[in-house]
Amino acid sequence: PPSPPPSSFIFFFNDTATTEIFTRSLVGSVRCVYETGQGGNAQPSENSTSCDECVAGKYQQATGQTSCSDCDGGTYSGEGASSCSACAAGNYSEGGSSSCLQCLEGTYSGSGAEVCSACEAGTYCFAGSTEATPCSKGTYAAAERSQLCTACAEGTYQDKEGATACVTCGDGYTCPEGSVVQIPASCDEGTYLNVTQELCLGCPAGSTCAGGASQRRPCTRGGYCGLNASLPTECPAGRY
Repeated sequence: PPSPPPSSFIFFFNDTATTEIFTRSLVGSVRCVYETGQGGNAQPSENSTSCDECVAGKYQQATGQTSCSDCDGGTYSGEGASSCSACAAGNYSEGGSSSCLQCLEGTYSGSGAEVCSACEAGTYCFAGSTEATPCSKGTYAAAERSQLCTACAEGTYQDKEGATACVTCGDGYTCPEGSVVQIPASCDEGTYLNVTQELCLGCPAGSTCAGGASQRRPCTRGGYCGLNASLPTECPAGRY
């Protein structure tokens, strides 16, 4: 009778590009030992005659393996990978990903992120942001996850960056939309600043109006005040 086959033997396939080595057992199973000079392959079952590439989102850095591992969150891989690559800043991935996704508006991330972080109130983030950007002076963001900052409304101002609200303009000042400072009113004598309408109005009878940023004041005793008066007129002799 013929001699029994050896318990195992090795095949070598050589060319200028690659070296492949396979080991065959008595039952005909094939175990992948080394292929194409790197990892990224696995022999998943017995009776195989070649190694399978790791699918995208998985990797195998060692030789002689029977399975591939999922890429960690914040990384990705293509087919046949021996390692996973970190997601670039402004992107993210879950475990086992074949590519990274861009951070949504209102969020941001650094490199290798599994999730994107929400932009805090007082900041904003475009899609794919790598960091939160503080709101500029004259603007604000009241809530987190803002994609844009809002200009301060007329009658308010904001002189600081990264604000979550605007400040009401004080009496005697005017603040157009988006103001970064309060602007002193410059009303003429005999008029006063109406802070609600932000207009200079004529002084009513019974009051004096010095102009500028001053508000109207009651007419003093011993005199009288007609319309648009900047100073009271003294009462003549015999009158009060």
